[in-house]
This record gives sequence, structure tokens and C-alpha cells, in this order.
Amino acid sequence: MNHSHTLGILTCQAKPPYMEDSFFRKLSTLAAKENILVLVFSPKSLRLREKRVRGYYWAEHSKSWNPIVAPPPELIYDRCFYLSSAHYREYTPFIKRLQRLPNTRFLGYGLAGKWEVYQILSRIPHIRPYLPDTRRVHHVNEVLEYLQKKRDIVIKPIGGSTGKKVIRVQQLHPGWYRLLGRDAKNRPFSAAMSDQQLYSWLRKQLLLSRWIAQPYLHLYTADQKPFDIRVLTQKNGQGEWEVVGKAIRQGNHGGLTSNLHGGGKGFRFAPFIRHHFPDREKVIHQQIDALSQMIPPSLESVHGPLLELGIDIGIDRKGDIWIIEVNSKPGRNLFAMTGEQNVQHQSVQNIIDYACYCLKAKRFEGGGKRKQ
Repeated sequence: MNHSHTLGILTCQAKPPYMEDSFFRKLSTLAAKENILVLVFSPKSLRLREKRVRGYYWAEHSKSWNPIVAPPPELIYDRCFYLSSAHYREYTPFIKRLQRLPNTRFLGYGLAGKWEVYQILSRIPHIRPYLPDTRRVHHVNEVLEYLQKKRDIVIKPIGGSTGKKVIRVQQLHPGWYRLLGRDAKNRPFSAAMSDQQLYSWLRKQLLLSRWIAQPYLHLYTADQKPFDIRVLTQKNGQGEWEVVGKAIRQGNHGGLTSNLHGGGKGFRFAPFIRHHFPDREKVIHQQIDALSQMIPPSLESVHGPLLELGIDIGIDRKGDIWIIEVNSKPGRNLFAMTGEQNVQHQSVQNIIDYACYCLKAKRFEGGGKRKQ
């Protein structure tokens, strides 16, 4: 095993098999062609005194993950997914230690959550009209006041993903409400509540997570199936942002979210838009392309270095475009579901190409450090 460079993949899992095992193996195989060793490790495995990390590398000849102790990698690709705010806080000190290492560069830094994204993008005049009104809510009364104003809202955990704990709260009539969404285990959830029941339920939820509230948007097709558009954009081998692919995620009839983890299905972008929005097809393409070009550099200029983004865009029944979420650790399985293996492959290749770009450019002084 003789490689010129190392690329670390951060994961919260201490050992294989990994949640993204297939993805990590593909990265390892492509990196080896560039004489780069991929080292998968947990942030907790760093031993500062010895200047070593403990992790695993993929051995193609034996088709197995093998343990390794090595110096901290030159480049780090962060794929840590946190199960809760407490889980995030547990790992934060270890991540920060890695970020402070003088000869190690993160390819990108994870976005803090939905509220950070909203605060950055809402300052940009050309992007602001596509953002739903968003409130950071700390107390039950703030949610109830917003609900009183809008009558139909959605509450979301700031750091949540895969549609978990996204809940629609609709006032049916004074003193009575309907809730619809997915619980913490991503199971369908629905309930009818009185004023007092809703107050107690919200109080419990606000203690468990940090939340935002938005108006409920009618982001579904004529047959009542929720959907959104996932735009995958990444940096390429020239260090420039490019749109790698666009695809549709569609949820179940009458549901709230379209996430694949909640049972959603994937469809190709262009035919879907042509079928459901024939009169707005050209405008929708133009607006999504424009947003996909503006959002990455806009976020990066404030947040600091980013590698890739999954931009989730909704279209309401009038054909208006809405930015739903921006994810700095996107998946790529959607493109396998749509049969676009070329997009899925390119989304992996781009990571290696950008790593090569960073190594060749020798941009370790300042270029990979996060803005303070």
C-alpha cells in the first residue's frame, strides 16, 4: 500500500460496515486511481499527542475494510450525520480539533441548519422572493401566534433531515387543530387536538429540539402527492460549482413530505415538469437554473468553504418556485432510482476531482479554513 496522499472520510460510526458503505467503497476505488488513500475514521479516533488517527481503508483485492493507524489525512470529507442536538454537541469538540490541525483541510464545512441557511439567503435580493416566510420559534406562544396569523403552518427541527419531525399544524376552527407529518422515527403521524392538547404537545416538542415555523405551502401534484426537486450541485476538478443533476422526489398520496426515507419515489426531472406544469415548463427550468447558480456561492461567501449542496425546491399549485431546504451533506441514491447512473457516478467522481484540485493547488493556507 503506497499512496502519495490521503483523503479522510469522517463518520460517526467507529467501525464498518458503514451506513454509506457502498459510497465509501466507490470513493476509495476512484481515489486509488489518483494515488490517494481513503481513510474512514471517527472524529473521536484522533490522538493529538501521537498525531495519529485510527480508522479503516478499503482493500479492493480482498473486498474488505482493514484497520489502519496513520497521521491525520491531508484532506477531510465530512459525512458525519447527527441523530439529535445532543449527538451533535457530543461530536463538536472532536470536529473542532481536526479543523485546527495545521496541515489538514476540510473539503467543506457542514451547514449549521435551516435557520442559518435562511438568514444568509434572505439577505440576497434575487433569492429572497423564493424563500417562504420563516420564523425561529423558542416558545409555545410564538408558535401559537404564528398559527393564529397563518392558520396553516409547518414546524421543522432546525437540524433535522429525511423529513423526520416535520409537522403540519392546521387550525380547523377555533379551539381545534389537525396535525399531520412524520414522527422522530419517520413514521406517519396524524392527530386532532384541542387548544390545551396542542399547547402541551408543542411545549414538549420545543424542549426536545430547536425549531422553525413556516406557512404551509401546497407543494403537491393535482392528484395530491407531495413532491420536490432535488438539485445536486458540487465543485468540480477546476474548483468551480456545477449542477450535476436534477430529479424529482414524490411522496405518498395525502402525505406531507417527499423524502426517500419516508417512502418517497424518484422520477426524472424534465418529463415530470413537462407533464405536470406544461404551461410553466420553460419558466420553471429558467428559475431553477438561476437559483442553482446563485445559491452555492452566496452561502459560501458567508458560511465558508462548501463542497456540495443538495438544494430542495418546491413548486406550488400556481407554478411558483420555493426554496425548501439546502443540505450540505446530500445523498445521491435518488439518481439510482431514476436510472441516471451517470449522474450518480459523476457525483462521486467530482469529490475525487476536487480533492485532486486542492492537492495540486496547494491551497492549505487560509483557503480551506472557515470564515469566523
